[in-house]
Order: sequence, then C-alpha cells, then structure tokens
Amino acid sequence: MSNALEEQEIQALCHKYGVPDLVLQWLGETEDFRTANEYILHEDICNLHPEDALLCICLCLRVIQSQYKGGQIISEKLKGLVTDVITNYGHNALHRQPQETRNEERLDIEFTARDLILLANDLEDLENKVYEENYSDVATIISALAIQAAAHAEIAKYVLSSFREEERKNREFDPDIVPFLKTMPVNDNTRAR
Repeated sequence: MSNALEEQEIQALCHKYGVPDLVLQWLGETEDFRTANEYILHEDICNLHPEDALLCICLCLRVIQSQYKGGQIISEKLKGLVTDVITNYGHNALHRQPQETRNEERLDIEFTARDLILLANDLEDLENKVYEENYSDVATIISALAIQAAAHAEIAKYVLSSFREEERKNREFDPDIVPFLKTMPVNDNTRAR
C-alpha cells in the first residue's frame, strides 16, 4: 500500500478531474440540483478510463462527506474504501494523463474491477440511506455516482474477460507448445538385441 496523499495532492486530483470541484460547487448552491448538472456529472465520469472513474467517484464521495460531517452520510466501511482508493490510485493518477495506459494494465484492471464492484455495491446502500434521510440533492448526486460506478465495473470486467480470452487463445495457438513434443523422444535403438 502506498503512503497517504497530502491534502494538496488530493486537491490537485480534484482539479484534474473537475467533477469533485463541481460536486462541491453544487452542494453549496441554494437552488435545487438541476438535471443539467446531473447530465454533466454522468458525461464527465463516463468519459474516464475505469481506474480514473474509480478515483474520481471516491474524490466526489470525500467532498460529500466533508460537507455533511454532522449527518455522517457515508459509512465507516465506505470511508475506508474511499481512503484506500485515493491512497492506492492517487499517486499514479498524479503522474499520468487520463486515458494513458501502462504495461501493467491487466493487473491494474483486475484491482480496478474489484474496487469498482465494491464501490458500486456500497453506493447502492448509500443511495437508499440518503433517500430515506431526505438529502435530495446529495441523493441525486450519489445516484449518478452509483450508476457510473456500476457501469465502469462492467467495463472493467469486460476488459478483464477480453484479456483472459486473449491469453487463452495465445496458449492454444502457441507454436512453442506442442503437447506431444514437450519432451524429446527416447531413442529405443540402444536396447540390447
């Protein structure tokens, strides 16, 4: 596990993605959360790579929690996941451009898929909780975040299954792996006659 990010680095990530800054702005507005804002939220997160979407959603949740400290909207379990994601993915995100891929992409997508699935499940629970507690603007934002987390989890699972399928095909058609020639044949001509 990586070292925790400094507050300045977290703010840099919020600015990089833009969506957490918009969520902060929307939570500070006195008028109701508008449909146009929800569309912007979906569109901006939708255009991210799954790893970036995961980090961006967690940054948004961190912003929401900072605005509702008295209400303790976010559970301790979800806070832990948010902190872990920001710590584990934040360092890489600071040093690369969105959409940039790396050689370790397959390994990354496995962890990203797992974390997105966990996040999507937790957000579904959180969405129900905020609707019950009548936080209408927050509920709409969390609903959009939940939809995006679930969608990106599906994308990550699809990419992961594509990697696995490619590996399976490579194993099947590898010319260096011919089952009956794995060992050299034994010369039977040396037996005594």
